[in-house]
Amino acid sequence: MEVFSPFRIAAAICRLGMTTAGSFDLLSDCDLLSTAGRQEVLKTLMSKRPLMLMCSPPCTMYSELMRLWNAKKMNPQVKALREKDAYLMVCFSMELCRLQDDAGRFYCYEHPYKAASWKLDIAQQMAMRSSTQFLDWDQCRVGLCAPGSTPDEHPIRKRTKFMTNSHHIQSIFQGLQCECQVEHFHVQGSYNGVSVSKHCQIYPPDFCMKVAEATKLHVEEL
Repeated sequence: MEVFSPFRIAAAICRLGMTTAGSFDLLSDCDLLSTAGRQEVLKTLMSKRPLMLMCSPPCTMYSELMRLWNAKKMNPQVKALREKDAYLMVCFSMELCRLQDDAGRFYCYEHPYKAASWKLDIAQQMAMRSSTQFLDWDQCRVGLCAPGSTPDEHPIRKRTKFMTNSHHIQSIFQGLQCECQVEHFHVQGSYNGVSVSKHCQIYPPDFCMKVAEATKLHVEEL
């Protein structure tokens, strides 16, 4: 089950012969800022009991780019509203991860390595659980690159951090630090007519497959 993502990891799950409890995101007609949208997700989580939950709330208001540049230019009222929404999404994500952990199932929560959200009290509370593990890795190792280019031409590093209780997620992703021999492309502006920051919000196919492979290893242990 994936939350804050349309049918991406679920597609890889299906390719490996497993089933999915659903993909929940605004792009798949589920507004997670609405009470109804969040209730739909909670109901599905409790009824279908997915073995693996992938959770990646929007990082925009917590990103380094926002802190260093964009926040200074925003209307204060708009900024306050967006910060409130962003905090709600992180809190909801943590609640879902906690429910998975309490039930003895697995979760993987993803945000950028330097996201300010990692310092929130709600995240620190999850960090104190004995089952919680952290790892950071670079998305250039799973094929992230500038729109319309290749990893050999314009790789994008995008250091990412996981919080998880899955030892298979840990083992599959823990060694994926950058080994690029060319300069990284910067996450700013546009390239080939595509916003680079929005492009980087989409999981590369290899990312999705690795999460699916970790899930399958857990299935095989049942």
